[in-house]
Amino acid sequence: MVAEDSLSYPTTPGRESRSVAISFVSSYGRVGGAQIYLQRLLAELDESWVRDVISLGHGPLNDRLVRDGHEVHVFPASGGWFSLIGAAWRLRRRLLSRRPQLVHANGVKAALVSTLATLGTRLPVLWLKHDFALDGWRARLIARRCSQIVGVSSAVTSTFGTSIARKVHVVHPGLDTEDVDRQSARANVIAALGAQPASFLVTLVGQLIPGKGHTELLEVLPKLRREHPGIIVVFVGAAAYAGNEVYVKELEDRIRELDLTDAVRFVGHRDDAQTFISGGDALAIPSLPAAAGAEVEGFPLVGLEAMGAGTPVVAYRVGGLQEQLGECGLLVPVRDREALAEAILRLAQDPELGESLARCGRDRARSRFTTRHMVDGLKLRYRATPAG
Repeated sequence: MVAEDSLSYPTTPGRESRSVAISFVSSYGRVGGAQIYLQRLLAELDESWVRDVISLGHGPLNDRLVRDGHEVHVFPASGGWFSLIGAAWRLRRRLLSRRPQLVHANGVKAALVSTLATLGTRLPVLWLKHDFALDGWRARLIARRCSQIVGVSSAVTSTFGTSIARKVHVVHPGLDTEDVDRQSARANVIAALGAQPASFLVTLVGQLIPGKGHTELLEVLPKLRREHPGIIVVFVGAAAYAGNEVYVKELEDRIRELDLTDAVRFVGHRDDAQTFISGGDALAIPSLPAAAGAEVEGFPLVGLEAMGAGTPVVAYRVGGLQEQLGECGLLVPVRDREALAEAILRLAQDPELGESLARCGRDRARSRFTTRHMVDGLKLRYRATPAG
């Protein structure tokens, strides 16, 4: 059984209030959910907690962290073993010179490199596990070299079974939300899209990659439009990697084949993505398992953002979404397009249902998944991490 540390924390002075000097290692320099998580976490920790910040790749995350006042050291590591070992050697030298009390490995690549870098030392590694990458024997092998594994949901820690349960914990991501003027956000989105005020906006926020389920929405959209002609699907996000342009072209070709040109909007990467979430009538998360059967969506930040804003969520029941949404969203079986369409139509045709889900989501986000819950939960784990 995995321990969940995201609901209550010690407040007595002494050991429970001490800081721990940590070297934070990010798997990537690009910006995604795990990297946004790290940026938000570092923003909440004072300098006594942050001994060092290391990134295993170049990208905009590093620029963001520098703007936040952190010095970032980049040791590039691709997926090849030669590159990983080279990065581990450079990281080892850095750790031995900086002498942190703990290494926070943010993601599986960071965990692999960090455990290699700390071989033969007593420096403990805490693996912050965000997703299902390398699950199975490889994840369990890496985990045995870690002092603790903290998952963003119970779903992402299920691969470990019971053999190392004593050092596996769950600390859910947190997000502080304020009351949102959804009508104002909606007016801004309608204006940006050039849509009719009466349109029903279904928003999907995520990189333009197959696993995010853009095709799932496109394939049910003809049915949705027959039942509710005002439905518009909005894709917020850009192609994540070189080569993804092929996927984008496939989406555009399918839109033309289905005669949906007037019903779909691509708005690309948006710094104001929260406005599109708050101004939409529903957020869709029709994410699909990977080809190898691995789950997706460990505990998506976009779901938290929608809950906090009061935007109803419709999603496939994958990964940590049930854990996140509880009874506050409409979850349907994965790849069941008929059920996906029916859930969206229910929202489009029943405003009271939408309001009920909105209230439920706001209450759940603000009572269980706040920044304080996340930071205090992680501090508890940092302080409890034993030496290797």
